Amino acid sequence: SLQYNLRMRLLMCALFGLLGNILYSLAHDIGFIPIAFLGRLLVGLSSSESINKHFVAVTMSSDSVVKEMATLRKAHMKGMFLGLFCGAAFEVVDGEKIFFEGSKYAFVFDFKTMPGYFMAILWLVHIIG
Repeated sequence: SLQYNLRMRLLMCALFGLLGNILYSLAHDIGFIPIAFLGRLLVGLSSSESINKHFVAVTMSSDSVVKEMATLRKAHMKGMFLGLFCGAAFEVVDGEKIFFEGSKYAFVFDFKTMPGYFMAILWLVHIIG
């Protein structure tokens, strides 16, 4: 069905966002640039804007499509603003906090990696919720 198909696409977008942000943050810690590029690629693939537009066009009446598209655009703009704001707020954090240290890598939270981990947590909440 159409609803199942769109739901699976949105779930895949959310999983790409989760994995991409984790890879990007880990790449900072281990200093391996190709992992950072892969993480950013996955984050780019997580953009569900076209899927959301398709969902609105299919499910809404023709009278309310423009209004709903404008609402989606406003939410996208708010997200871009809040992302920059959170990045600036995370830069205020001093020092490093190591939460898990394995044999080859550690989850280090500092001003460079916190935005990626924060976005990964938000994607996880989005997937579960």
